[in-house]
Amino acid sequence: MKLSNSKYTILLNISENLRSLTNEFNSLICSIEPNLLSQSIECNIKKHSLDYKKILKGEVLKAANTETNKSCTQRSLPKEMMLSGNKLRLRADGVWELRLTIDGDRKSIYGKTQQIVKQKFDKLNSVLKSQKKKIMSLTVEEWVDQYLVVYKKAKISDKAYKGLKSMLHRYIVAKIGSRPINKITSFELQKIFNSYEYLGNTKLKLRFYVKDIFNKAYKNKLIKENVAEDIIVGKAISQGSSALTKEEQLILINTHSTYPECRLFYLYCLYSGCRRSEALNLKLSDIKDGSIHIRGTKTQKSDRFIPLFQSISELFENISTENAFTLSVSTLLREFQKILPNHTIRDLRKTFATNCYEKGVSPKVIQKWLGHTTIAMTMNTYTEVRTKFEEEEINKIDC
Repeated sequence: MKLSNSKYTILLNISENLRSLTNEFNSLICSIEPNLLSQSIECNIKKHSLDYKKILKGEVLKAANTETNKSCTQRSLPKEMMLSGNKLRLRADGVWELRLTIDGDRKSIYGKTQQIVKQKFDKLNSVLKSQKKKIMSLTVEEWVDQYLVVYKKAKISDKAYKGLKSMLHRYIVAKIGSRPINKITSFELQKIFNSYEYLGNTKLKLRFYVKDIFNKAYKNKLIKENVAEDIIVGKAISQGSSALTKEEQLILINTHSTYPECRLFYLYCLYSGCRRSEALNLKLSDIKDGSIHIRGTKTQKSDRFIPLFQSISELFENISTENAFTLSVSTLLREFQKILPNHTIRDLRKTFATNCYEKGVSPKVIQKWLGHTTIAMTMNTYTEVRTKFEEEEINKIDC
């Protein structure tokens, strides 16, 4: 479309007038604030002056005013401010950033406007308060069970898992299981360990797992520090096992346990001198040709054969399953304490050795039946001289 001379003249006049108005406007603005304009509006007029349609519609003035307003708006807004004690700033790219620290970690929230950042901050605050409330109510028992499932169940056998869970519940959960984990103190844990005077090596094992439990709680930000880090176990004190007296053996023989299999297990240990683990591994196929194959693993001599004594043969007359014993260790320990609270299952092995010695069995034979590597272990640890037997020996000399 070609312009007539008259229209072209009108367009030039309008452009000149706009340029003149722009110069006056710039001078006025700069007299108030010289640095207020980031760009020259005159340049924008020149840029758009070739498009006569936009000029005629007043869009050049509109563009100039928009540029001016944008510059004024950016200058009027503060580039930094505080939101709930955290620094909110306007970055060079026009994005707002809120910097904050959560549990020692630096975090940033971004948004195109302050309002968007504030909304995101309020939502995060709500989540953090909810998590804090859950942490405040998490008990020791709940965390111990979570620890076992997440960190241990996939790494150890089912038998070891049950044993570990039983130990932790018996010695730790029973004491402080209902307490919030973030309220437990180092002093409190030390008192618990001090109360278990005769745990021996179990005490060392217990400390290892308690330290790990609280360390995992610390890494998961459930507690502020690992309060189990400095637990002192001290020197292990042996409880001092002892052989059962004749009267106590009769109590065990005549007992009527809730679980008949428990009585069978105890008597087998008493009549064979087996370790608890060896007895639990017994299979009926191990009993043949007048002997019992003891599949022990503790020492080189542990894997051995012992005679099938008459007392043992009678125990298995009515047993038909391949595995002689199927009860859990925790059940066997619990039921034994009900019968003889002053003894442990291990004392049955010592009782067997003492009975053999008092009946005149050679110490070397006793050593073989017990699976010891040295006779010193048999005589010094597992053989006990009862007062009545000692009196009988004295009478032999006096006669």
